[in-house]
Amino acid sequence: MRDARISISMVDFVDPYSEVQIRGRVLERRTDPELKCYDAMSEKYVGKPWPYRDEKSPIVLIIEVTKARFSKQPFEHTPPGAG
Repeated sequence: MRDARISISMVDFVDPYSEVQIRGRVLERRTDPELKCYDAMSEKYVGKPWPYRDEKSPIVLIIEVTKARFSKQPFEHTPPGAG
């Protein structure tokens, strides 16, 4: 792997003024041919096994987080038609 740095940014679907940013580096890259890690994450967050069983070369990245930041802008999100 040439560059192990990684950055992830996620915005809350319900409140787009809430965001989390995670930075780090990949320590390890593992194959997951039986989708054990995929199933565990899917079960935890959606309550059922990972639905895409035809993955050709599924991998799992082990990441060391070096910086994590949560931010919430001082605005209220009011979707169109919600009020």
